[in-house]
Amino acid sequence: MEVPAGQGKSRIAAAIAFFILNHSTVQVYMVYPNKGLKTRDEKEYAGLLSVLFRSLSGSRQRLHYVQGLGSIKMSEEMVLIVDESDEVMFKNLLAFWK
Repeated sequence: MEVPAGQGKSRIAAAIAFFILNHSTVQVYMVYPNKGLKTRDEKEYAGLLSVLFRSLSGSRQRLHYVQGLGSIKMSEEMVLIVDESDEVMFKNLLAFWK
């Protein structure tokens, strides 16, 4: 999905993560190209996600905010939500492909 800058991509990503955590048991990785965006979204959506964490046991352990793809061990039991996917993808195309 492509959403222009400033039109709510982070809100959409947080809502998707909330939905997946609430309706499945998979790990959810929010992937960012840099620390600034990662930190901003972690802080901005902490309130929304804290509601989920209180109501759904184990959901906190399944949500991961990461910078880049390098620290993720890929599995079929996970969902990646990638912010600025073109930047993440082209930084390490082989890691993105795997």
